[in-house]
Amino acid sequence: MEKLQNNLFTYATSELSQDAFLCWLISFADSTAEKDSHLQSCARKFLCTAIPALENETINKIKINKQYKHIDALITINEKYELIIEDKTYTEEHNDQLHRYTKEIEDEFTDKGFKVKGLYYKIGFQNDYSAIQDAGYEIIDRSTMLEILNPFKEKIKNQIWQDYYEFLDDFEKRAQEFKTEAVKNWTWYQVYGFYDDLQKSNF
Repeated sequence: MEKLQNNLFTYATSELSQDAFLCWLISFADSTAEKDSHLQSCARKFLCTAIPALENETINKIKINKQYKHIDALITINEKYELIIEDKTYTEEHNDQLHRYTKEIEDEFTDKGFKVKGLYYKIGFQNDYSAIQDAGYEIIDRSTMLEILNPFKEKIKNQIWQDYYEFLDDFEKRAQEFKTEAVKNWTWYQVYGFYDDLQKSNF
């Protein structure tokens, strides 16, 4: 904790703060954004993970709407895709919200030629993603996000990006400490990390 005491995300812990980071990162994918090639590459890698079809396309135009009809973020990409982002930290999907969001956006944009996609972003622990998969959403969890960010950790110097990376990396390291710490010293990080590992191992 000591090394993160001056980290923005030690204090900006709400989902709204994380929404803001995701929107900020995505904004660099726009061709008119501030020119930072590494941030742009990172932003585009994030979007291509959310919408795999973008791997074969050039990303030129981004429009970001926060809190659109109760959706955490709605991202318009290339005037072709509408990406619904549902961002969760420690809570989970409820009340069939993902299906509802998809229907609302499809009703509004499909006739205009847009393809509607969904992304479920989750940095905390979750033992069942079946409802998210059933809704047809791509999933970016903590380990996937670190895979996206890791190639840029020595390249991107922006302090906001670095703070988020260090916050997420520290979260993952704490979760993995169940492998080395005595059980009597476990915090909730290690407890959930242990059960998360069990589930992924199908044990």
